[in-house]
Amino acid sequence: MELASEKAFAELEGRLSALRRRALLVEGAVGLLRLSGVLLIGLLAWVILEALFYFSPFARAALGVGVVVAALGCSARTWSQTLPRLWHRHRFALHLEQCCPHLAQRLISALELWNGPHTRSLYSPDLLAATVQSAADEVAHVDSSHIVDGARLRHSALFAMSSLVAVTLGSALSGDLLASALHRCAHPLTAFNRSAQTQIDLAV
Repeated sequence: MELASEKAFAELEGRLSALRRRALLVEGAVGLLRLSGVLLIGLLAWVILEALFYFSPFARAALGVGVVVAALGCSARTWSQTLPRLWHRHRFALHLEQCCPHLAQRLISALELWNGPHTRSLYSPDLLAATVQSAADEVAHVDSSHIVDGARLRHSALFAMSSLVAVTLGSALSGDLLASALHRCAHPLTAFNRSAQTQIDLAV
């Protein structure tokens, strides 16, 4: 019976690990897509402001650093809300029970009974094996779509694609104006001389 319970717990751990890896991959992709979208939008705004105001090297560099910090902060905020409950196994088990109410604390009970220091001396091996096997059977039938929010992934991909389209259209419509501003932003600490605004036409 002890061998059967160990096998059931190994199956339970394997299934939990697979579900957690999938959830971590999806949340990581969501964070990266949002980071890419915010970086693209921030880059476009930075270049447009540089084209309009022709900043000094210090102001240009400060604005670029601000764009990067804002994008990283947005991404960190997204990950801080989702990754902690997926990274730790006990938190992930609680999250799994919230997403799948039919588990009804069977998963947490099985994990706590198995990992408890004195549970094997307090409970019979039959009860422990039945609890672990029941949790393993329930988790084996859990659909990963109940844990992974596919809508967040689609919305993040759409946001990143929209940002890329906005940058492409802005570059195509602006011509040399944004191209020269992008060159200055690529060299934020270099001083550039503003081109003369007055033009003189000589007619013979």
